Amino acid sequence: MGGLGLLEFAIIVVVIRAVQQVVVTFLKRRPADSGNDVAALAERLERLEQAVEASAVEIERIGEGQRFLTSALTQRRNET
Repeated sequence: MGGLGLLEFAIIVVVIRAVQQVVVTFLKRRPADSGNDVAALAERLERLEQAVEASAVEIERIGEGQRFLTSALTQRRNET
């Protein structure tokens, strides 16, 4: 079929979230003089997380559409 399945996408989301946590933890341990950098990076990572979650919702909608279309076509074939 091509594209990502729901399981593969969930794995990608989990990996991105884990990388985000590692980067934030690493940056929090840096010296205090880079406080602005940590805040800016944390903000960017938050936006990245929101974008990934929005993509997950859209991919789920695509999957639901494919399941509906497959069901409709199967029912139509069985009726003829």
